[in-house]
Amino acid sequence: MRVVEELHARERRRRIPSLKAGAERLTEREWQVLELLGKDLTTKEVARRMEISEVTVRRHLSAVMSKLGVDSRGAALELLNQRDR
Repeated sequence: MRVVEELHARERRRRIPSLKAGAERLTEREWQVLELLGKDLTTKEVARRMEISEVTVRRHLSAVMSKLGVDSRGAALELLNQRDR
């Protein structure tokens, strides 16, 4: 039961406002990229931390922006910041 409760709590923490109706959920890796970028890390720094290429970081970010219905990294990070308020 505790595991189920923790999963539900994690899901609530991982909700983010979206400008796109019916937006898909972000994958765990997309969340990781978004949260690291939200800590003012560069694409290169995120890639190093996650042990992936910079191209892969950009692909994850592109998927995030598409799912959230935004057209820039800044807009995606603003939605992340709104969630934390």
